[in-house]
Amino acid sequence: MVRNHRLAQKILDASWSKFLQMLSYKAERAGRRVVKVSQRGTSQENEEKIKDRDYRAAVN
Repeated sequence: MVRNHRLAQKILDASWSKFLQMLSYKAERAGRRVVKVSQRGTSQENEEKIKDRDYRAAVN
């Protein structure tokens, strides 16, 4: 279904939403909590820098 470019983003968003809903439910039952964080400042934002850093570390 994700191959349909018109619906792909909405399908993926709905999937993540459902996943977070289930994760929150399970966490609550286990006495834990789920905290959503902004992507800003995470490794996803700096992916190219991390790949370069990892490559240089492997070379060393």
